[in-house]
Amino acid sequence: MEKFLIIKNIFNKLSLDNGTVVLGILSLLTGYFKEFAIIIYLIVMHEVGHCLFATFFKKNVYKITIYPFGGESITDANMNFDIKKELIILIMGPLFQFIFANLLILISHSIDQKGLIKNINNAILIFNLMPIYPLDGGKIINNILNINFNIKTSFKLSIIISYVIILLFFIYFRNSFSFTIVYMIIFLNYKIYKECREYKYNYNNFLLDRYLNKYHFKDNKIVENNKMFYRNKYNLVKKNNKYYTESDILTKTFCK
Repeated sequence: MEKFLIIKNIFNKLSLDNGTVVLGILSLLTGYFKEFAIIIYLIVMHEVGHCLFATFFKKNVYKITIYPFGGESITDANMNFDIKKELIILIMGPLFQFIFANLLILISHSIDQKGLIKNINNAILIFNLMPIYPLDGGKIINNILNINFNIKTSFKLSIIISYVIILLFFIYFRNSFSFTIVYMIIFLNYKIYKECREYKYNYNNFLLDRYLNKYHFKDNKIVENNKMFYRNKYNLVKKNNKYYTESDILTKTFCK
């Protein structure tokens, strides 16, 4: 019963972006509603995979928005969340999509429809796993970078990789441009811009969360200031040949 309520709660948070609604109406008028329905089904299953495991790891799920080419789940934006658990949540989206795509293929009787589902599923998986932040692939790269680099450096590297991939994407499709390609490039650039604008706010929340909650880490890291903190380590700040604990620095930051 509890599992049913969790799944029901996740589906209650689903909403369609305006662009998705418009595309659905156009697909209905032009005879492509079957393709549209398959896309939405796979995207929903993808986001359900993320949200089920986010809930399992005690993360709150606030909203799930379905876009024409992917989804976005708004959960607790906690940079102190365990990296391994975060990676599991990210991987479960594509995995759930793959599983439910194959279930749909299994119950489909038409060979053409099986091929259509397979092609759409592959396209969505490839798109979402591209190392472009904040797509799943970009977030996976960012979390892996967080293991060895501080948060600021990891974020910068993730953004650089994202723009390089978008540039390569543009070059590859330059001779076969379409409305879909243009929309995707604009959409991805907007999402990156939005993430960059919100970075300072998110990082301040990361520091505040470290200050309010006592996290325990096995490893220590010596850094120059509180702008270079590591996510999965206890940070020691070195200033003028003196060492200050993370707690000292955060107390000074928030108790001025």
